[in-house]
Amino acid sequence: YFLSIFPLTLFMVFYLTEKQKGLPTLITVSPPIPSPTKNIFFYDFETNGLNPYFHDVIEIGIKKMESDSHYTTIVTPEIHPEICRQGGLYTYVFEKITQITGITNKLIGEEGIPEIEAFENMFTYILEHTDKEGPIYLVAHNGRGFDDIFLRKYMNRFPKFRLLFQRFRFVDSMLLSKLFLRNEYVSMKILTTKDRIENKQAHRAMGDVNALEELYTKLCYEYSIHKHYNDNYYLLHPESIIQECYIE
Repeated sequence: YFLSIFPLTLFMVFYLTEKQKGLPTLITVSPPIPSPTKNIFFYDFETNGLNPYFHDVIEIGIKKMESDSHYTTIVTPEIHPEICRQGGLYTYVFEKITQITGITNKLIGEEGIPEIEAFENMFTYILEHTDKEGPIYLVAHNGRGFDDIFLRKYMNRFPKFRLLFQRFRFVDSMLLSKLFLRNEYVSMKILTTKDRIENKQAHRAMGDVNALEELYTKLCYEYSIHKHYNDNYYLLHPESIIQECYIE
């Protein structure tokens, strides 16, 4: 019996094999999924005081994640004679700020550009280095209580960037660290020292920005592990950080 059906079985295998060769193969190619990291920017302001409602930005630094492109400038603040400043002196920076940042009145006078021009350049940089669609994530350390306030003040002065601003999402890396470092101090200096991140120019805008990019990457990794997710989960899902920090 086996010998009688073997030729038929062999023929069917050969026929089906040859038949399959002639069938067109349908290949589905999914469109590339845009990476959220393409729309992540790190930024930092050096200022002439700690009150974002009264003091001014004297240096801007911003860079796109995983990119060498960046924008930085010294800023010449507007001086408003009707606003009384500390000591009644209308200088750009006081000695204490110079001691911390190294930014002097002379440096501002020689290299600074008007703050309106500086912020317009910053917004233009973001516009030219982001994807055309999707949220734009702006990361700052203690941004919620400091840098973001300065930035929002200037956003109100540029209605022409309104569509760009609608895409802005603010991420505070200090709040991110507090999600899993329960009883630790989480200043930029303490966290970078803990994670052995070298800040070659602390308290200068681009020095802090470059250190922040490395710190943010490590915080996302550590928090992902803490939550038992894939180790790059929060790096790829900044919107989850915003939700869990109750920022928006």
